[in-house]
Amino acid sequence: MLVSWESVPNRRSPLDPELSELDKRIVYNPKIEQPAAGTVWCAGSQQEVTWDTSAYKQEYGDLKGTIVLGQHKANNEGGLNLQSSHPLAKDFSLSSGKTTVKVPSTTAAGDRYIIVLMGDSGNASKEFSIKPAGQCGGAKEQSNGDDSIADFNPLKSNFAKSIEEAVELPSA
Repeated sequence: MLVSWESVPNRRSPLDPELSELDKRIVYNPKIEQPAAGTVWCAGSQQEVTWDTSAYKQEYGDLKGTIVLGQHKANNEGGLNLQSSHPLAKDFSLSSGKTTVKVPSTTAAGDRYIIVLMGDSGNASKEFSIKPAGQCGGAKEQSNGDDSIADFNPLKSNFAKSIEEAVELPSA
């Protein structure tokens, strides 16, 4: 759900110098378009993440984003298992509607992966799968040897409760 200063009654522009820092908050929560449900990525590959920018307004300025990888457990227990300490991308402009991420070559193969786009709020993609490096049937794999996540397994990772609370899960 997108909430902006225009939707709050008796609220002034976030650019108004008389507003407190808390009053100036803008919540921009775009829908992630890619990866879509059923998408398959390959460990070690570069992928484009896209989101809807139709609700982005000029007065938001240049909001910056972060993308992290997560995975739901098969039994739906354990939250989102976000790899928040190793973002796939950060400091990109949310107004662009896209950014490229590198899937670490050490990412465990599996299903129920999600991408979480965070700026001043969070939004999760639909679930998708990741295959091992070398098993993507013709998909171009790129590796620069600089995988920032060593032996990434989100099912064994810890995640910040505050991040989990900030994420809006997509409806089924």
